[in-house]
Amino acid sequence: MKFRLKDFRQAHGLFQSDMADLLGLTQSTVSRAELKEGGIELTYPQRMTLFEKYGEEEVSSFFIEEEKEINIINNGNVNDDGFQNNGVIKNDRLILKIVNEQSGTIASLTKKLTEQTDRMLAILEKLTDKL
Repeated sequence: MKFRLKDFRQAHGLFQSDMADLLGLTQSTVSRAELKEGGIELTYPQRMTLFEKYGEEEVSSFFIEEEKEINIINNGNVNDDGFQNNGVIKNDRLILKIVNEQSGTIASLTKKLTEQTDRMLAILEKLTDKL
């Protein structure tokens, strides 16, 4: 999950050099990381350092949710529903999410169809017994 480093730093009144010291990075690395539109990946020790100093809830509020991350990665060309304006799905993670949701729907519909087919077969058997 990506972290909005620049937003966090500015919200806490830190200079890039302060942030670098805190995360064990150089100031130039922080500068380059802040230029990345989608945020940066923090290592586990970096997250723990921030959690200890600022609290987990405060730090977590600066992580980018996956769906928002998808939109940022695709430079805003994706609508809130995850599709480009032309209806094409833009992100592999979104495709997997849709496939998983649809698989559940298909399984549910298949179960209902099987139940209805069994009922219809039972009715047909009764009708053929009467003939």
